[in-house]
Amino acid sequence: MNMINKIAVTMSVLLISPLVLANEEDDMAEMQRQMNAETMSQPFYAEQPEKVDAYIKEAMKKGIKPQVYKGKN
Repeated sequence: MNMINKIAVTMSVLLISPLVLANEEDDMAEMQRQMNAETMSQPFYAEQPEKVDAYIKEAMKKGIKPQVYKGKN
């Protein structure tokens, strides 16, 4: 392969790579949106709702407030 061909191949790869990566990111974003929609469309049930309700009522009686979330997630 001569030098001009090597340059042409390198330029092609450099020009096409961002398009491929952008397409993969779009695909991942679409999959994430779909998974979020499926997850949010289903009801959430605590394993023991009576215990959750009792805990909340007791905390409200005592004036306990949940700590402010300071995490990174």
